[in-house]
Amino acid sequence: MEQSPEILEIIYLLFLSELAFATAKNQSLSLTKMETDKIIFPIIEYYEESMGIPYRIERQSLINNLISTSIISENFNGISFWHTAFLEYFASVSLAVKCIEDSAIIEDIKARVWWEFIVIGAAGFLEDSTAYVESILETNLYAATLCLLESKNIDLSLVNKIASKLESNCESSIVEIRQRGIYFLSKIEERYPSKFLLDMIDKNPYVDVKQIALEQIAIAKSDRAKGIVYSLIDWDENSTLIGLTTTQGSIAKALSNYGENEHLKIIDIWKKNTDIFTSSACREAFVNVVRKNQLTEEVKEKLFDFYLEPLDQTILSHKRSDLAEVIIEIDDVRFVPKLIQNLRNINNESEEYEFLWESEKILVSFESNDVVEQLISYAVDNSQINFLRECCTGALSESKGKVELSIFERLVKDENLLIRRKAINGLRKYPNSQIKEILFKNMNDEDGWIQHDILEILGEKGLLVELIKNNL
Repeated sequence: MEQSPEILEIIYLLFLSELAFATAKNQSLSLTKMETDKIIFPIIEYYEESMGIPYRIERQSLINNLISTSIISENFNGISFWHTAFLEYFASVSLAVKCIEDSAIIEDIKARVWWEFIVIGAAGFLEDSTAYVESILETNLYAATLCLLESKNIDLSLVNKIASKLESNCESSIVEIRQRGIYFLSKIEERYPSKFLLDMIDKNPYVDVKQIALEQIAIAKSDRAKGIVYSLIDWDENSTLIGLTTTQGSIAKALSNYGENEHLKIIDIWKKNTDIFTSSACREAFVNVVRKNQLTEEVKEKLFDFYLEPLDQTILSHKRSDLAEVIIEIDDVRFVPKLIQNLRNINNESEEYEFLWESEKILVSFESNDVVEQLISYAVDNSQINFLRECCTGALSESKGKVELSIFERLVKDENLLIRRKAINGLRKYPNSQIKEILFKNMNDEDGWIQHDILEILGEKGLLVELIKNNL
């Protein structure tokens, strides 16, 4: 007789959670058959008797069903969880249940590293985890914070108590302590907005802490936060921490949460500052704006114009690259004619190498057939300047749009060796049967790099043996 799916689901959950808890308690990765039977038989007997099930639930059948889910596996060593994440999840379920029955159970395990993720996970299975988190707080502030963040319901007075302790850590002269403090305080702020971060910008003595606090408070878009951001619009103070942006970069990130006027100010910051860290922050700010669909037409045009402005590529190549990433993210085909016109007006290729390189990446990113047709028209037109033709051919060779093979078949015969080389590389995207004859015919090109590229493609496509046979 088949078992009720609802009863089986309860049994599966209870067995997996008890199995995981016992495994964690043993600080092992598996349990022997005997240890497993001590867990599974009482569960089976309980449900057979308490629910009056008129049939026998077989141990091996239950195990086999669970094995089929890929949560557990069975071998000669016994039963184990396929991944520690499964073990920790089900052990957390069990710990939460046991804490409801006896809150003292947490005392023996809350400080043990082995139990860390299980202890944190259990907080999410409690209807109210105030007492539970209070107990963890006595031992470990950061573990208690993680438990707080997992909790469904928790007393706000305890939230403020934990936030206050973290605020004190943010004033530590030890970088790691204050960075950890502001990180967790920012996470709490996302769920439980408070005055801690707002006050910290005025009171905290450390630049790195104030930067992170400023970026976080702006997310809420409150009037007070906006006022603070504007009061610090020219903030330019050294921050020596590796991996952290400049103060101007933090202002740019904060401004990205607001509207058009603030987004225009990010461009002003980007133009004014030449360092790589501020540029990276401005790029990140605008990518965030674009992905939230908050970029206005005016700001978009300003970004397009900014990209097309002459820049000193010897010191500002990173800025051009960051701008290109934003243009790619915007994905507006209306920019292409402007870009190509700018490319046509270049007088010195060597002085504009960076611009050509980044512009080719932008042109590659468009899938539009209209863009592909524009690129083709310039690539095959011998009357156009060489570096424009080379840029368009390079874009076609990597293009996300559909390019007919006949275009590359034509370009591999071009007199310009760079165009030939880029066209050869464009053949990589086509099936072997369509390109092998083209590759074989051009194997003896006068340019050694083209020969190298053809050999590389033949190797990738598994056609080298056929080439050798054809030449015997």
